Amino acid sequence: MDLIKVLIADDEPEVRDLLEFEVRESFEGIELEFYFAGDGVEAVEIIKIHNPDIILTDLKMPKMDGVNLMKATRELKKTPSIIMITAYGSYEHVLDAMHLGAFDFFEKPFDEELLKMSLTRVKNFIQFKRSMYEQITLFLKDDNVRDETIEQVFEFVESIAKERYAVLGERLIRELRNQKAKAS
Repeated sequence: MDLIKVLIADDEPEVRDLLEFEVRESFEGIELEFYFAGDGVEAVEIIKIHNPDIILTDLKMPKMDGVNLMKATRELKKTPSIIMITAYGSYEHVLDAMHLGAFDFFEKPFDEELLKMSLTRVKNFIQFKRSMYEQITLFLKDDNVRDETIEQVFEFVESIAKERYAVLGERLIRELRNQKAKAS
């Protein structure tokens, strides 16, 4: 697998270090390039320049929170896999993040094994995206199809795959709400 670019945006340096460690363990044997931001505005600048494949972001950060970071990422027409991590989790935050296309959402302190499982799914998704892009490019290359058309097809395939994960996330949220209601 080619180089994977990872952006970790959190205002706590020790959390950034822990997340870097978890990513390195989950992507063992794969070349990684890390970028770090202490706030959302800095993260947006990194996204503009480096176009990361994965973003792990805190919800509450100075200057710009994680939800607005996700909105800015979408406005830039970037499509990284985003994992939201926060100490201030609520169902509303989870729903906001999932509706904006978050790959996953974790509350601090997070379960390291669950994070590793999520990172493995992200890795598989990136491999899938790259494989599909290569296959589509090879298929359409012979037909002299414009690059713009190839990109549109790829974006469509990616949206279908992301939708699949979002539906699973919404089902999980619904089930968590049901369990909470039963416990009350």
